[in-house]
Amino acid sequence: MEKHKRWQLFLILAVVFLTIYNILPTITYYSNPLKKQIGSKEAEKVALEAVGRVNSLEKFTLSWLKAQSNNLGLKPVEIALDKEDPRLAHITFKKPESAKLFAKTLQRAGSLIPFVPAQLSADPRSFDEGATTVSVQRRIGVHLDPKQLDTYFQYIPKTTPDGEISPVYRDLVNDRAALIATGLGGKSEPAKTLSTIAADPSDNGQSEGAIRLARQIVEYENAFGDTSPITQRYYAGFNTPSENNTPAFISHLEKINQQLSGGIKTLQEIRAKGEFLDSAQLQKLEVFENQKNIIDSAVLIIKRNSAAFTASQAPLTREQVVAELSKTSDKIYSLSLGNRNPFVQRIDINWSNDTIELILYPEINTIRSLATKTETVAITLEKLNQLLFNEIASVARFSEETITPTQTDFILQLNDLTNSSSLLALDIGAVAALQVETIQKLLNSSWTPSQKELSKSDYPIYEYGTFKELPAEQQKLGLVIYAPAMADQPEEGFRNGSIYVIAKGLNPMIKKNRESGVENELFEADFRALQDLLRQNGFISYSGGASDLPSAYRNDYIFELDDYYSYLIAATREKFSVKGSKNLATLEFTDVEQRLLTLNKIETSAHEDLLKWKDEYQSSQVSLVPGTKYDVPKPTKSVLWNNLKLSFAKYFRGDERKILRWGLDLSGGKTVRIGLKDQNNQPITEEADLKQAVNELYQRVNRLGVSEVGIRTEGSNIVLDFPGSQGLSASDLIQASAMYFHVVNEKFSANNPTLSEAVNTFLEEVWNEAVITNRTDPESLNVIAWQHLGGNPENPAEFQPLSSHSKLLYENGLRFAGPRSLRRSATFDDTISAITTFRGTDYSEWQGQTYP
Repeated sequence: MEKHKRWQLFLILAVVFLTIYNILPTITYYSNPLKKQIGSKEAEKVALEAVGRVNSLEKFTLSWLKAQSNNLGLKPVEIALDKEDPRLAHITFKKPESAKLFAKTLQRAGSLIPFVPAQLSADPRSFDEGATTVSVQRRIGVHLDPKQLDTYFQYIPKTTPDGEISPVYRDLVNDRAALIATGLGGKSEPAKTLSTIAADPSDNGQSEGAIRLARQIVEYENAFGDTSPITQRYYAGFNTPSENNTPAFISHLEKINQQLSGGIKTLQEIRAKGEFLDSAQLQKLEVFENQKNIIDSAVLIIKRNSAAFTASQAPLTREQVVAELSKTSDKIYSLSLGNRNPFVQRIDINWSNDTIELILYPEINTIRSLATKTETVAITLEKLNQLLFNEIASVARFSEETITPTQTDFILQLNDLTNSSSLLALDIGAVAALQVETIQKLLNSSWTPSQKELSKSDYPIYEYGTFKELPAEQQKLGLVIYAPAMADQPEEGFRNGSIYVIAKGLNPMIKKNRESGVENELFEADFRALQDLLRQNGFISYSGGASDLPSAYRNDYIFELDDYYSYLIAATREKFSVKGSKNLATLEFTDVEQRLLTLNKIETSAHEDLLKWKDEYQSSQVSLVPGTKYDVPKPTKSVLWNNLKLSFAKYFRGDERKILRWGLDLSGGKTVRIGLKDQNNQPITEEADLKQAVNELYQRVNRLGVSEVGIRTEGSNIVLDFPGSQGLSASDLIQASAMYFHVVNEKFSANNPTLSEAVNTFLEEVWNEAVITNRTDPESLNVIAWQHLGGNPENPAEFQPLSSHSKLLYENGLRFAGPRSLRRSATFDDTISAITTFRGTDYSEWQGQTYP
């Protein structure tokens, strides 16, 4: 018998080792109680890890500042966090020149930090003449004490041990439902517009809103007629039982009508003299005539239906709705809106399905179910859908919820995760208390007015609770820091998601100091310093008299910081969501498996930030642009060592990418098949183009944090296999990587005062339908716009505008390419317009518009 060779033993040992190495992650992974629900102890651990990630940014700040000093060749004397203000860090140099150089480069370098909550900027005091200390502003202005987790976090099971809905979770859902109910049955937008007009009839700034409201009145009349229950409910929402502002509205419309008549007469006199009107004058004449016709029609409708406009009900309030919802513990509960909304009859909370359903009136579904056999029915259906989508989109914006259509009604999913069993809630009020303390320290230390009337003695700084305890005569002047989330009953008009600095009595002081002289210049300088300081910290400012706040704030100047908790939540790297009255940020839990996957994803994301930092550092060091190498310091962590630590942790925790599964379909993985088309919508079959696409997709899945993906070509298609990648969306892979340049059609932009009212209305309606029907991609937006302009599928050159504003835009030359005419070419065609969107999904990025 042949003797075994020594190398054979080593080979066997190597095979055994590799086998154990490959199956150990599977054993480790399945040794966990994967289907066990997350309990209070596990939730406490998650909270502690989240706090740790937030506070770790303080250490990151110090290490980054040191690395940037080395990058500039500077040697700081000291780098430290501010002991009183966690928002600040200080770096001290021996020479003012060094401090000046560091502060100058910090403005750009700090904004290039990959993880947004960790980004830094220079405090204005850093640029003072002769300063040797650079004060650095952090985006996170609070420090969370790990020993006080109960102050910030709360574990909320969805059900009690006996299977009933837990009281705390019920209150959370009722809070969200109450916000939707008040959006649908509270004081309507027409009623708010009429109240504003009645409060100040001489304000010409309300003209556009009044004309827009007049258009809506005519649209409802044309779509449904006077006697329709839909129209009657819409008219009833213009007033409240305690306010009848219809006469003031009619008076305002007649005033606008006189102004339009004067403008028309002036232009017609020019034409009567035999002179030619230029294009701008012709456009203005056409718009004036259109608006005058709309106002004439609206006034007649209002007068003819005066009884309907005053048949109003008291608007629903949040307190009233919450009290009503708290009366029952049924699995399905219906809240009637009592004819307060033209389209939605009631709201159903379905606890079994975790949904809130908006149930429409029967007559609306009757119209929507009609077969579009005639042009009249098709137009009526299109107008109904347009007005219905406007209403639902308005409520979705108001409540910041995602509302989607079903076959007959609309629905809101209460959960983002399927079969979620519990929540971890972050108390926004507790975060607000820390933020208020930070803002108060900021104002005390950084705003030093030279004018006596704005000095701390004459114009003190208060926290809202202290302010409310003062005698009435002492509440007239001062800076008041107010966070509605901290109050049991927030003041009317203030939003829970914001922190306010209210400059009491400042408006009269501004008016008084507008007189010329040295005193005025000093006051203006102090006021601008306050504005600049708060603006640099994310506040916007406006006059209380120009806002929708109660009349008690008319003499005050308001500074508002919206979403003050957003950086803090982002710093946790958890998917907290803030809904309802924004008192709590909630994180959903399902089971241990979901938590393992989430933890792996969080750590992978942090490692990707480090990789991006390294790539940017290496790029900056070889850049030919002068000074670029000073923008990115050397990473403070070793990418290799960090990768080894991450792999080691995942290996023994359980790495979903390395475990053995029976197949893609049973593992929750997926196969994505992608076909490529060129700009003319033709299939791409060239081998070189397919290889380029494979390389691009390979880089893209790596950026998305997904590895071990199989990518291959099958004919003219590309096939990607993702083992265990349940959270990956195929749409993430196929979004175009390109930069687009759009020639703006200035004629049909909101900056054109002549057409702005029609343009704003048209674009808002297009966006409303796109959001509700989940068709927000550029191609779908243009198809919706084409439909709203009255495009004819049978004849692309024929348009039948559905509304007065779309007709006005059409008559002024607006045209869209139909869905059958989307073939692109390099030829410039200024007769066809298109719709595109701003970057960003948040309202704050839409330049003050209600659409992007």
